[in-house]
Amino acid sequence: MNRTLIETDSLSKSIDQLLAHKGFSLDNRKICAVGSLSSSLEYHNAILILCEKKKYGSSIALLRSQFESFIKGTWYFHCASDEEIDDVYNDKLNKTFGSILSELKSQDVSAWEDNLLIKNQFWSQLCGFTHTGAPQLGRRFKDGNISPNYSDELIESMLNLSNLLAFKTLLEMLLHVDEHVPKEEIVQVISSNRMLKDLYNDGL
Repeated sequence: MNRTLIETDSLSKSIDQLLAHKGFSLDNRKICAVGSLSSSLEYHNAILILCEKKKYGSSIALLRSQFESFIKGTWYFHCASDEEIDDVYNDKLNKTFGSILSELKSQDVSAWEDNLLIKNQFWSQLCGFTHTGAPQLGRRFKDGNISPNYSDELIESMLNLSNLLAFKTLLEMLLHVDEHVPKEEIVQVISSNRMLKDLYNDGL
């Protein structure tokens, strides 16, 4: 698990470095999209910090928020109508997360299949960790004492999913920057993480 933590830290720093001093020409749509995407990246960093402090329950609880922020930021830019953006901006949007994912699918937004797979396979567990359900409660004790009981396999899987979401969030954010980002800079981010190197071995 230590290696995964080190790679997560390296990925987070690589993303921060790539985005540093990047400009965004902001209108209401981009404020909603970029704001949500940047929140997702902050959750990724918070998950890392909590894991380093061995606060595993709190770290996993943030994974749903990281995923949601990424999906919503993507939807704001690619799918939301002007009226819906106004509703988001004024905190009046009334739309389910499932319908947002369905619209990403219907408009064939890049990699929507991966996002739907994450929703279908992990959503109930993510909600359980976030809302202190059974997945969270059962891991609060060890040998009858209050002590974290999260397996290394679970933590590594959580970090890998968080890292994948962070990279996908980065790719989405780069659609909004004012300047061209050379592919070599993105490849450098990939090289910071073993899982990403395996996934993107054949290129972006």
